[in-house]
Amino acid sequence: MIENLTDLIGITIECRFKEDEQKIYELLKSQFDVINGAYSKAKNDELIYMNFAMEQPQVQSKGFDIYRIDGYYELEGVRTNFELQIRSLINTFWSGIEHEVIYKNNNYIMFDSFLKELLISVKGNLDIIDSQLTQIYSEMKHKDNESIGMDGTNFKAFLSKEVNNMFAQKLKEASHIDLDIKKISALIGHYLYLEDFVTSDHPQLVMLSMFEKIDLIAKMEMDFTKAIYFKDDFEYRNEFERIFGNYCYRVINSDFDWHVLFVMLFVLRDDETSHKFYNFIQFIQNLILEPRWFESITNEISDGLELTDLQARIYTLVGQSIVKQNSVEAIYEENLYNIMVNVRQALEDLASKAKHKIDIDIEDFYLKLEALI
Repeated sequence: MIENLTDLIGITIECRFKEDEQKIYELLKSQFDVINGAYSKAKNDELIYMNFAMEQPQVQSKGFDIYRIDGYYELEGVRTNFELQIRSLINTFWSGIEHEVIYKNNNYIMFDSFLKELLISVKGNLDIIDSQLTQIYSEMKHKDNESIGMDGTNFKAFLSKEVNNMFAQKLKEASHIDLDIKKISALIGHYLYLEDFVTSDHPQLVMLSMFEKIDLIAKMEMDFTKAIYFKDDFEYRNEFERIFGNYCYRVINSDFDWHVLFVMLFVLRDDETSHKFYNFIQFIQNLILEPRWFESITNEISDGLELTDLQARIYTLVGQSIVKQNSVEAIYEENLYNIMVNVRQALEDLASKAKHKIDIDIEDFYLKLEALI
């Protein structure tokens, strides 16, 4: 009977972070030779066998995963089973909570539904903490003695990652959806960095405030299916704002990817909803057409070629280039960068021709620019 108990003896390997669990598992697996059947024999001790045919990590009944491998030690024909678990610090802490609250508490079944939701939320928060600690450790590990700390660039990358991890977890909890929001999170991280960090006289306080906000949001319940409503009474200043703004307002509740983006954005900012929406439209425009550069070069070209509508035409073409893609991918950073580079190069070439009095077919220029972007 004892021989049939797979976890008669329990062995735990503890590590710092969740991402280390897989590394340790793969390292351990490499120390065994596969033999016939499910079990593999240890290279350095032929008496130890482990079952690496089991899918890892294993999903427990409550939906959480764990690296748990069955093994046995055979000496003089006597087989002694054991179970090996690989746990990060957070998962070790969680295991203790689970053991005390569930396995040793007979009242758990009475409040099963309530406690289950509460425990899922606690586990989600622990996973976020693990991610934050992993990132902090990684940043510290790669810093030399002269550059200890977190500068603006590191803060932006760190913020983007935390936004992604937190909202990905919230999406999974609320909608049971595994949606890849890494690029949306990177864009929002960039937006928050420019709007809050760069413009602040006290960027360190902005960092702390943002971390506190993410921690607070992680504890909130979120509904990604709830429609977003606000007044569409903006006074757009140019054709880009009008074209892109109207498009976003139209798809905000009909396209799930766009809806998720704006839910994330609105939760992270404290402004009034319509103000947050309009600021984001301007943010996208300014990433492509840096205001001072765009004003300067279009004035230079317009004076040289006696044009009156150059800015309006460029705003229109850029707005249409984004809207025609009809996808949130249109505003991923790499796509915005490509549009920016092409527009900048085209306008600088046009400015050079205007300066040297080279004949220009302006309508042909617009057609070629439209094809580029």
